Amino acid sequence: MTNREKGIELEELIVSYLKPIDKYVRRTKASGASTEIADILSTQFIIEAKNWDKENVIVDNKIWKKLLGEIPIGSLRTPMLVQKNNLGEVFVSLNIKDFFDIVYKAYKEG
Repeated sequence: MTNREKGIELEELIVSYLKPIDKYVRRTKASGASTEIADILSTQFIIEAKNWDKENVIVDNKIWKKLLGEIPIGSLRTPMLVQKNNLGEVFVSLNIKDFFDIVYKAYKEG
């Protein structure tokens, strides 16, 4: 499987998890290349997906800052970095405030 195919597979996994709560979620054309931002857009999130050929993954500040820079002014979408390592483990990174905003909202609604 090529790196491109692995990336698409990860993006499709993310979309499949979000689809039940957001019917508008979609992969962007060319995965963030060209005129679109990030790799996945939904009504609530702007998501960058990275598929790494290594066991240990970290939040690369350059990638995180690029994601933050792609959020349109006035947008309320939460930035999310999703990373998959070569063991098949998938991790989600969020700013701590965004994470707890999601937790508090779920707690209030639950």
